[in-house]
Amino acid sequence: MYGKGQRLDFVMKQQYAPDSKIQFYLPIELGIRLPPAGVTENQTDLTVSTNAAAGPVPPTPISYSPSVGVFWLKPALSFDGGQAGEVSGLRIAFGFTMDVEEGSVMEVQLPNFTIAMEVNMVVTGSDGSKLNATAMSGGGGVTLKLRGFVFPRRE
Repeated sequence: MYGKGQRLDFVMKQQYAPDSKIQFYLPIELGIRLPPAGVTENQTDLTVSTNAAAGPVPPTPISYSPSVGVFWLKPALSFDGGQAGEVSGLRIAFGFTMDVEEGSVMEVQLPNFTIAMEVNMVVTGSDGSKLNATAMSGGGGVTLKLRGFVFPRRE
């Protein structure tokens, strides 16, 4: 086994029969560090491949990986009413495991959604925080940008 950039290569020291389950553990002592931004659940750019003589397998997404260091509450989207092709209110919920500083920009992509024109407004979070929100059309859907993380005044 040796590392090449952002890739781990393993050389099989024995032959494995078809339908064999291959599982191994890479200890912490190897020093493999998770990405600073964390890993999302079932992240599709984590892949496995082989150049096996019986048939190479191109890079294939790993089917399961847990979320690490990004959200403690997985992002969720719900609708007020909600009929296909109709206008609806949206409720977006998420919770971070990291600090989100004032001025950070959150972006939510909604492919195949539509909006008549760009809209800017202030929205209120469940904790009373205020966010500047922009909803815009483009790229085959709607992009929401939440900025400003303005927290309520404490009295």
